[in-house]
Amino acid sequence: MFKLFTLVGSLWRAIKWVRKQRAEMEKDVNGYLFERRAKQWRLNLEKFFTALEKGNGASAFPPAMQKVCEWVFARTAAENRIGYFGQSVLKSEKMDIMAEQLKEPIE
Repeated sequence: MFKLFTLVGSLWRAIKWVRKQRAEMEKDVNGYLFERRAKQWRLNLEKFFTALEKGNGASAFPPAMQKVCEWVFARTAAENRIGYFGQSVLKSEKMDIMAEQLKEPIE
């Protein structure tokens, strides 16, 4: 029963976040989709995949999103491999040098 509440809570947080992003985009699409935002999203993905590979993906997220991440990646054996795969997709040079920036929380 507890997992059901966690699932519902996690889904609700994810839906709220998506709706907020959509509302921001609808207000000003050119102000939302610009190069600096794309770089920030990429950095956040780099941080996320690095954290997943190390086994602490949920801790990289802000508290509101940690439950969603914990539910999706509930300490699965695949978590580390997903992190490695995501890093390979991004092919970031920051990942090659293990930049300290990737250890910071996701904004």
